[in-house]
Amino acid sequence: MGHRLHAEINVSVSSSLSVEERHEIANTTREKLLKDLPHISGTTIHVDPSTAPGECFHFVPVLRKVATNKRI
Repeated sequence: MGHRLHAEINVSVSSSLSVEERHEIANTTREKLLKDLPHISGTTIHVDPSTAPGECFHFVPVLRKVATNKRI
């Protein structure tokens, strides 16, 4: 019983990254959210190239470290 939340997040990454690298960033972000925020039961992670229109407005420096670390 209780409330559960679903997080939907856009992650902006370098367009030079491979699909595998982008996928790893999405998985790492998802794992970190589920571990650190116990009320989240699921996530949807959208990985967009940083060159996409509007991406500069979504930049959050705190999350940049999560996205650039291979292991957290």
